Amino acid sequence: MGLNLALFWERPDIRDALAARDVGTVFRALAAAGLPQRDIATLTGVAQSSVSEIVTGTRKVQAYDLLDRIATGLGIPRAYMGLAYSPGCGPCPQDEEDEDVKRRRFLAHAGRIVLGVAVFGEVDASFQPRIPCAPVPDRVGMADVQQIEAATARLHSLAGQHGGELVLPALRAQGAWAEQLLWASTSDPVRRALLGSLARLQEKTAEAAFDAGSRDTARDHLLKGMEHAKAGEHPALQAHLLYTAGRVETHYGAPDAALQLYQLAHVPAMGARMPLLLALLEINQARAYAQLHARDAALRAIDNAREHFERATPDNTPRWMRFGLPQLAVAEGLAWAHLGNEDRAIIALRACLSSKNQTNVRRNSIDLTELAAAHLRNGDIGEGSRLGMKALDLAGTLRSQRTRDRLVPLQRAALRSGRAAKDLAERVGLARQRPA
Repeated sequence: MGLNLALFWERPDIRDALAARDVGTVFRALAAAGLPQRDIATLTGVAQSSVSEIVTGTRKVQAYDLLDRIATGLGIPRAYMGLAYSPGCGPCPQDEEDEDVKRRRFLAHAGRIVLGVAVFGEVDASFQPRIPCAPVPDRVGMADVQQIEAATARLHSLAGQHGGELVLPALRAQGAWAEQLLWASTSDPVRRALLGSLARLQEKTAEAAFDAGSRDTARDHLLKGMEHAKAGEHPALQAHLLYTAGRVETHYGAPDAALQLYQLAHVPAMGARMPLLLALLEINQARAYAQLHARDAALRAIDNAREHFERATPDNTPRWMRFGLPQLAVAEGLAWAHLGNEDRAIIALRACLSSKNQTNVRRNSIDLTELAAAHLRNGDIGEGSRLGMKALDLAGTLRSQRTRDRLVPLQRAALRSGRAAKDLAERVGLARQRPA
């Protein structure tokens, strides 16, 4: 056989066909390059009649086991077909890469997905989210979509109870299976619903990665979710994914990048005509503006958020959009804290905690931490210490790097409070060092 297959797989047109799992195009190109159909059949273990059907386009290859057999027989790098990751194929971890570069790359990809243009710089063409391997059913129905939704909701609930570090592997495994459903046959309505479910699954996986302290993994899943939301024509989901991306940037001290993401999210959010979603974006913009000491902009955003929130009704809000008064109150409280108004921060944070779902241990721990820190900064050492200890009791049950990170302001406030909060400061220091 004179054809050098190793070089053949590197041809740009062949790489594109492999990425799309367009086996017919690959087989036709092999035949044109001098590899007869009978040799293709011999190498792959596929009947020659089946190879002929694939070449003529009368048969499509979708089953995972057949794709795997073809890749193995022809020496195709498995990652080129999205079957599994192979060393040297696709993106590689770059632990030492500058954080600003990674942040700009993420913004560029997000802008390209939402607007179709590179509004934040050129997109790195090498970015290709990997599709993990899993068996593919012959046909997908609405029951499959509902199963994905139920599994995602359950795992997300467990993340709230125990921390994202615990459930991240399970979410990624669920995604590895669910992504493969895109290769199965289905009706257009089911496919659109499937893309929405996959987008939400990617977002919850990103949230778990964020909770586990892996921001790069979170970004990868968010971009994949945006792609699914775009393909399925789910503008509200696109906006919500951008909101989650903004939260990641806020957590890591980049409120300017968060603002860009929230503002970008307004594009699909306006198309979705969902007041509650706009309220969510506005109140988080308020927090980002406050971190940047833009008081007037922050106050305007708070007012806008309240106005949008009052206009929201069950009729214009999907069930997956869980955002109520507690979330509005906590974001407003954090904005007031950044603006230096601890009294208003305390009022908002207390309103949040009084109406919270007590099963979300992670959320309650973080919000108690913020409230305790606000009391300490406001001079109420006794209440701040009491609430801080309560927050630490909850944090100690969680596998959540994000929760440990959020203890930093509490530790600073305790240290500034002197001897009266010495025990709290010491305990916070231990909690930050000890893996959850």
